[in-house]
Amino acid sequence: MADMTFLVTLCESFGLNVKISDGKLIVYSLSQYEDRESSSEISADDKRIISAKFTSKSAKIFRKARVKYHHPVKNEYYESEYEDENEEGSEEELEIYTHVDSQSQAEKVARESLIKANSNEITAQITMTGAKFLAGVNITLSGFGMFSGKYFCETVTHNFSQGWITTLSLKMGGESKKSVKTRKSKSSSSQSQGGVILADDSLGY
Repeated sequence: MADMTFLVTLCESFGLNVKISDGKLIVYSLSQYEDRESSSEISADDKRIISAKFTSKSAKIFRKARVKYHHPVKNEYYESEYEDENEEGSEEELEIYTHVDSQSQAEKVARESLIKANSNEITAQITMTGAKFLAGVNITLSGFGMFSGKYFCETVTHNFSQGWITTLSLKMGGESKKSVKTRKSKSSSSQSQGGVILADDSLGY
């Protein structure tokens, strides 16, 4: 296995994320980033916005994560369960079989793995002209109806072939996702295509 592939596989087994930025390899916990304050805000009436697409998925969203592991050297059995109370509509459970060295580590793996597995539940893709944003920060979207809230900016792509076009890939998490799920009702003006909900037509996108 190549070094990078091994590292990514190892981090994923612990519910962690890996990225390369400015020549540095960064390993981070999505839950810790979600708790940070937003560094910027994008309003629905921002004239730079070309398009805004929002996706809400229900498949492969888990209510619980369970870690089970028998340590062959210590001859000890570790088991931990973490439940996301916000996913009360889901009955799916995420079973995780990975190496852990302690009960506390099993508890952390269960929590981080569930958060990561459910991180694609509500996502957004914003395309703008001449916008300077950085990946790895939180951005607040306002004026987008039920999809307003705080998002984690996973990737930022800049295209200069036809002017300066910036595309942001965002994931909603934490308290914002909790708020959306409590008030979520698919309006008649929303479009549903194979589990994908686009922004309300009234927003003009």
